[in-house]
Amino acid sequence: MSLKARVTIAAFLLALGVLLGAYYNSYRDVKNYSDAYKFTHMDGQSLILVELWEKAGGCDENLRPELDSFTEDFFGFTGLAYRIECKGTDYAAESTVFPQFDTPFPDDADYYDTRPDTDGDDWLVINRESKSARIRVGMASEYEVTFWDFIKTRDFLFILGGILLGTIFLYYLMGWLLGPIRKLRRAAEGPDLELQTLSSPAELLPLKNLLLSYKDRQASHEKVQTSQLDKERYFTANAAHELLTPLSAIKTEVQLQQRLVDDKDMKSWLGDLLTRVNRATHTVDQLMTLARLDPDKAPGDKALVDIGMLMSEITEDYTDRLSSKFVTITQIYGNNNSVLAYPGLIETLLRNLISNAVKYTPVEGKIEMKTKADNGWLDISVRNSCERLPEYLVDQMFDRFVRGPHEVETGSGLGLAISKRIADLHDTKLTPTLSAEKESLSFSFSLPLA
Repeated sequence: MSLKARVTIAAFLLALGVLLGAYYNSYRDVKNYSDAYKFTHMDGQSLILVELWEKAGGCDENLRPELDSFTEDFFGFTGLAYRIECKGTDYAAESTVFPQFDTPFPDDADYYDTRPDTDGDDWLVINRESKSARIRVGMASEYEVTFWDFIKTRDFLFILGGILLGTIFLYYLMGWLLGPIRKLRRAAEGPDLELQTLSSPAELLPLKNLLLSYKDRQASHEKVQTSQLDKERYFTANAAHELLTPLSAIKTEVQLQQRLVDDKDMKSWLGDLLTRVNRATHTVDQLMTLARLDPDKAPGDKALVDIGMLMSEITEDYTDRLSSKFVTITQIYGNNNSVLAYPGLIETLLRNLISNAVKYTPVEGKIEMKTKADNGWLDISVRNSCERLPEYLVDQMFDRFVRGPHEVETGSGLGLAISKRIADLHDTKLTPTLSAEKESLSFSFSLPLA
């Protein structure tokens, strides 16, 4: 809820509470009010009736239907008994509960009196003389007003109406007072130039200057951070490139020596050396790939890619490895698997996920690859059974060079970091999920259908 709405509601509730409190305190006194107090109340009502009667037309013969309706509405609202007798005519109007008295009232005086009616009940009566009529207002002595009767008085409704109008006025007044703050907030969210040129009241100038200072520091920090990332990518790419040449030379030399030597132990040692060289070469390739993936720049144009077909083709490259480990693989693809993506990058992402699944699925384990169209999106997931994993590893899975405990498979620890960067370039989130028993791991992400 906005500050304007909060202040307005609080002011309305406070004013209403004060009004009800004041009326309730008065009502407690009225519950046992004396005849004098009743006379005072009746006197005020009779004066109001005299004034309104004359304004409504008095004893005009042509206005009798309107006058009857007026008096019924007025005394139906106040709850008092009344009788109006027009001077010079026989026209009279009275409430249905106005009492009958044995002793007639004087015709030419304003007075207060207490007298019994024909049933023996005591009544308080006020006689008023207006320009055109004699008006009598009566109230039974034992009458006690209810709280609802009490709050229906005209003054209460006028005050309540004033509170409502005041609340509406306060709502718009608060909007006007808070207008400069809202403008300052919008400007702070926009370009720096908009904030600099914004005209603000003197009271908000310190806040405006503080926001400008903060935006300057933020821009400076982002500039430094971007520069550091650029330097890191530049260094990584150069270092990886420089390492490829000696690694290629070492690999060639090792392969040559394998063909020249006959000693089995030497051949085995050279084979282990070649494995390490290949692993180092793979790591360098991954580093170069990671350095080339700039999250702020689009790597070419997107094209139509059939994810299901691509995943099937990648899986075929690992057929021998899957067969040797007796792994059960399940592929569930929907009818529509076409998305717009960067073809080379999306293939790298899927290849990394499937390669990891193949590597870390134990003998006789299971791998499931699945796509599902849902509300314009294609949900893609790769799940595999695995050795029990520590839960902390899920949070660190996308960090560079992070590998699981007791790792035996070859790898650089960069595949998932590269996959996350590719997912970022596609404006999607790569999510790892560890099963409750921590014995299966899945990676999922979504792409918009083409």
